[in-house]
Amino acid sequence: MLTAIAPTLVERISGALSVLAVVFFAVIIVAAIAANMQVITDNFATMGAAVIVLMVIMLSLGLMSGRAMGLDPRDGSTIAIESGIQNGTLGVAVGAIVAAQLIDGATGISTFGVPSAVYGAIMYFIAVPFVLWRKSKSKQAVEPAAA
Repeated sequence: MLTAIAPTLVERISGALSVLAVVFFAVIIVAAIAANMQVITDNFATMGAAVIVLMVIMLSLGLMSGRAMGLDPRDGSTIAIESGIQNGTLGVAVGAIVAAQLIDGATGISTFGVPSAVYGAIMYFIAVPFVLWRKSKSKQAVEPAAA
């Protein structure tokens, strides 16, 4: 809506707002991991491998679904990233909501949200290399071949 009203303003501030959003998101993630580090470390050994496999599967399914729909590789990468990263935050939130409904006065990460918390801590170690790989593939596709 703001773009329709003040497109010049939006164009001027969009870069700074994008950077601010990434920084804000990173601060929230770091704070959430720090606040729940004991829960994550206590459960990493039992859940770590499954979480890594889930992340790889979700990224792969995102890429394959983009290809199956005939989308541009960049769009397929976006689907993969959205499929892989959204799960952790959603799972922690749903776990907290379920715990609040079942356990009066429940706070923090409940046992329902522990797998998602572990996922949230690990996903960036998988997602960042994936994003860098897809970005390099995208640049290779755009750059003309050297003669």
